[in-house]
Amino acid sequence: MSASGKFRSSGALTSLSSCRPSASYRWLFFVAGPLEAAWTNQALGFEVPAERRAMAGYGSLDDVLHTLEQAVSGREYLVGDRFTAADVYVASHLGWGMMFGSIDKHPAFVRYHERFQSRPAVQRARELDEALMPAQPQSPAAA
Repeated sequence: MSASGKFRSSGALTSLSSCRPSASYRWLFFVAGPLEAAWTNQALGFEVPAERRAMAGYGSLDDVLHTLEQAVSGREYLVGDRFTAADVYVASHLGWGMMFGSIDKHPAFVRYHERFQSRPAVQRARELDEALMPAQPQSPAAA
């Protein structure tokens, strides 16, 4: 079964209790589109001129992050009253960005990501990943 099929059968892709599958897709596409584009432009040293931000589709990285900060503030989940695939995707991107410094550690992002990290399935996945990682040779300087 594909990953999307597993999400769909588990109910994680949509929030059936709130009947808002479109909201899950909105956040999946928001991160895959505006956030990725804004990050890439920043990493390449490109800033959309203020007078052309509407043409970029996302405005600026600050606009994108402000939108995400509002979305995760004051609620447990992005969509309705249950955890969805959108939470996995958004929390993973926020965590990666905060870890590598491309996203500032706003309190709302940190809280949202910490809730995600504390989920038993996330902890199990991390344990599985770590078990599959080959042992890193220790450098003579560290010994």
